[in-house]
This record gives sequence, C-alpha cells and structure tokens, in this order.
Amino acid sequence: MSAGYITYKRSRIHYVKTGEGPAVTICFHGFGEDATSFNRLGVGLVGHMLLAIDLPFHGKTEWNEGLFLSVQELMEIISLCPDLQERSFGLMGYSMGGKVALSVCEAFPKKITHMILVAPDGLRPAPWHWFGTKTRVGNRLLKFTMTKPGWFKSLLDTVRSAGFINESIFKFVNLHLDDPILREKVYRIWTTLRNFRPDTKTIKHYVSSNEIPVYMLFGKYDRLCPYPDGRSFAKGLGELCRMEVVETGHMLMHSRFLAQQMEAFEFCLNGMIKEPE
Repeated sequence: MSAGYITYKRSRIHYVKTGEGPAVTICFHGFGEDATSFNRLGVGLVGHMLLAIDLPFHGKTEWNEGLFLSVQELMEIISLCPDLQERSFGLMGYSMGGKVALSVCEAFPKKITHMILVAPDGLRPAPWHWFGTKTRVGNRLLKFTMTKPGWFKSLLDTVRSAGFINESIFKFVNLHLDDPILREKVYRIWTTLRNFRPDTKTIKHYVSSNEIPVYMLFGKYDRLCPYPDGRSFAKGLGELCRMEVVETGHMLMHSRFLAQQMEAFEFCLNGMIKEPE
C-alpha cells in the first residue's frame, strides 16, 4: 500500500494505491469519508490495483479551485496519476462516490472496463439537489440554511409528523444540521460536485453497447439509496449487470461485507460469480 499526491493547477489531490496488477479500478468514497475506505478491499485482491482518490474537501486533498469540479476535470486529474499510465480502468463508488463513478462512466464510456456500485447515489433524479446547487436562488437558500438551519429543522419536524419523510432520512439530515462544521462541509461538497448528475438512460446505453459489466450492492433497509433504484437500473441489462441486496442499511463498506465486495470484482473481471454451496 502506498499514497501520493497529484498536482492539479493550484491543488494537490491525495490518493491511495493498494495492490499491483494489470487490472485497475479507480475508487470514489462516500460523503465525509476518504480513500482509506478501500484499503482492506485492495489488500485482498490478487493481480489488481486499486487507486482511491480523496475528493475535494475530503481526506488529505488540498482543493484550491473554488467550489467547482467538472467530470472532465476529474478525468484530467485521474490521467495525471503516475500509476495509471493511460490504461483503461474500472470504477467503484460508494454512496456519493457512486454518483461520481456513474458520471465518469457516462462521460468516458470507452475508457471504462467495469463498474462496481455500492449503495450508490445518482440512480434517480434529485430535484431538490438540482434546485439547491444549480440555480442561483436555490444555492443562496442552501447557503442560508447551512448558516441558519432553524427554519428548515422546523419544516423537517412538520414533514416528519405528517409521515412524508422516513426516520432514517430525518436522523441523517438532523445529524448534519446540528453541527456547524458539517453544515459548511455539506454546502461546499454539494456545490462543488453540482455537475455530477448522471443520466441513467445514457449510461445504460453505454453499458450495453460497450459490454461493461456492472455489479451493484445494496442494503435492504437503506433509505438513503434504496435498492429498488438499482432494480430499475438493472432492468434490460441482462447478464451484464448483477445486483445483490443484503440485510443491512447504508453502511456497506463495513468489513463484514468484504466478501460481497470481493464477489463484485470476481463478477466484473471473470464474467461470472460462484454460486453459493
């Protein structure tokens, strides 16, 4: 295992490399996490290299390009990694990182060899996220809310009482609203990644036409990234796509799900998964 930095404009992008081999997978972590999320997985793979990147405002990355990152710029950063050497590569994304992986696949499908999505965000449109990050009025409202969240917390209580929001999402949102540092982080990250809005119809076309194997892992009780979204994405992709749902919530990068993550690589690299004995 080793770590390094990619110099990009005025920024330094931190990444962690685990494993060696001809096959390469670029990994994107979830919100508030970092590249080390994939360390345990990378150590267990044979003949495979994982390159996990700390996204802006995460981990050890020093991001100095303002509140903006495009998919094209992310690919420029990836291409500068000395360990990649212009090779094609697979993608792995957890939660928010799933949305990043989907966006990269949509923009550069010819470069992608496989895709592993773990409780991925980005499989369904998020109008509230679009309003808060892509419109001037919405972004100002988002910034105001992250500074003075009282009005929004009152609204959440009302919506919760009426049964229009489930308990998991209510707790998740409140957790971030109660901490001023987290509120600022939410605003920075959401705004910076506002252009990562994958079009699943286009991605499915590219997956099919380029024969990109896709493995998706979901938690049965996950309310943030629910598994029915995965079933909708998998529909029509046939044997190119494998989906597994396990008895848990959203935290699928935990060590107890390492076996399922390893299966994902077996499927993507060998085109098949061993049936349970």
